[in-house]
Amino acid sequence: AVFYAMHHVFLTTTGVYIVVFDMRKMLKEKNEEYLMFWLQSIKLHAPEAPIIIVGTNLMDIESEEDVRELNKVVERLVGAKYPQIVKNFVDKLSFFPIDNKISDGIKLLRTALEQVIRNDKHAIEPVSIKWILL
Repeated sequence: AVFYAMHHVFLTTTGVYIVVFDMRKMLKEKNEEYLMFWLQSIKLHAPEAPIIIVGTNLMDIESEEDVRELNKVVERLVGAKYPQIVKNFVDKLSFFPIDNKISDGIKLLRTALEQVIRNDKHAIEPVSIKWILL
């Protein structure tokens, strides 16, 4: 509860954000409010910051059809309101399904994150040496 009240302190306009959700819970409970809370919060505090949506526990998802169903949910929530969402072009999804246990999808996620950071104009801004010494 404290983190929800204070999270906005940590959101900056120059960040790259990863919003993570449990695909099992989303399929069972249809807990779309969780995802929307974070997307809206990031949009409010960092309107142009890139957002990567990650679904976890891929190994526990029974079928490719379930992944596609989750993608429909994500696309419906995101719509045209969030053009800064980083798409998963390899899997043709609006999110990156991963599984930490078997490292499935991690390499693709890492590659997408590296691309976003390399293309971010803020990543190459000079930083005062005083900031580095902190």
